[in-house]
Amino acid sequence: MKREILSVWSLMARATMPLTLLICLLISVIEAVLFPLQSSGVQRLDTAFTDSAVMTVFVIAMAALYAVMCLHGTLGTRNAIPFARLGVSDRVRFVVLAVQTALCLLILWAWQTGVAFALALWWGHAHPETVGQHTLLAAFYRVSFLHALLPLGDWLMWVRNTVLCAALGLCAAKAACTRHAVGPMIVGVLAALLWPTGISSGMFVPIQIALLAAAGWFAWMFGTEVQHETES
Repeated sequence: MKREILSVWSLMARATMPLTLLICLLISVIEAVLFPLQSSGVQRLDTAFTDSAVMTVFVIAMAALYAVMCLHGTLGTRNAIPFARLGVSDRVRFVVLAVQTALCLLILWAWQTGVAFALALWWGHAHPETVGQHTLLAAFYRVSFLHALLPLGDWLMWVRNTVLCAALGLCAAKAACTRHAVGPMIVGVLAALLWPTGISSGMFVPIQIALLAAAGWFAWMFGTEVQHETES
């Protein structure tokens, strides 16, 4: 059974990792072009990020990656025969797809964090007269988008981000298994839009965690009810 599970994982990885890396490459190129253009006349690092389209690019990238996982998941009709030949249960396929989707989202998050850090370092090099000893760290506390990427000492945001990736992984697996993508798509779009959450959000972060956990639980409960539809 272990060999079959590894085969399922390999099949899913081949279908999802190239797309994830392509999206990472695209956001790197787009943000590297847009950020210098939009922050050329700005004298504060935090303002440079809030006035740029970096956050919008990341939100669109996250929503796009998640949408592809939901609508063209590796458990869809196109791959039904290879999965059937592997002889694994629906629950195993569901779990592997959920973990693989969450992993892809984690990679996107980590990649965007690295790109944002590189852009901040570039801006500091280009504006040395406005950069102090703690400018970079202060920006990651003041700007909601940067703080969501790298919460530093805000442990609750680390929990939110982890729960978000796990919940979206479960929801994408449910959409791919049952081919009922409307609900999971709504969850994914809202999660992407709510990603930029600042440090002074009060009870908003615990509410997000609770809602995401509920969405993940619902997806887990109903996601293994795979409906096999015959192609006409």
